[in-house]
Amino acid sequence: MVAILRDTSENIGKLYEEHRDMVYKKVLRMVRDEDTASDLTQEVFVSLYDKINQYDGRSQFSTWLYRVAVNHVLDYFKGEKKYRAEPIHELHDSIDFEDTTKSAEEIVAYKIRVQTLRKAIQRLQFHERETLELYLKDFEIKEIGQILGAPIGTVKSRLNRAKKSLVDLVFV
Repeated sequence: MVAILRDTSENIGKLYEEHRDMVYKKVLRMVRDEDTASDLTQEVFVSLYDKINQYDGRSQFSTWLYRVAVNHVLDYFKGEKKYRAEPIHELHDSIDFEDTTKSAEEIVAYKIRVQTLRKAIQRLQFHERETLELYLKDFEIKEIGQILGAPIGTVKSRLNRAKKSLVDLVFV
């Protein structure tokens, strides 16, 4: 697939259309500013003209692109000499709170639990939070390692620490 896409700028445009939302959402979570996220997302895709030949096919293209985006934002932070924590993605966005089988009390209790969990996740250390967010998005441990450039053992360790920290933050 990528061999074909290396040929023309039109094909890079196809990659942009297919992956822009995923990249933008990740960048936005990291920078917390829509204008900056939009600019950085554009820059990520412009950089593909030079970087597309580095994709070796050992992982899914989206995994590789996700890592390119993360690295680009980290380079931006280094250049700006600032750090902004990444908030947790929306948990259970697909839940229908208008579900008539649930009482108002159940819905309110659920919303409170989700909000408490979000706040606790935001208090995690950056690497633990980043690892946990990918895990919550159903990435496999191996894919998380590829995205973050971390060994599988490190990913597992970060997940374990994140889970223990969440228990302490929520229940203590």
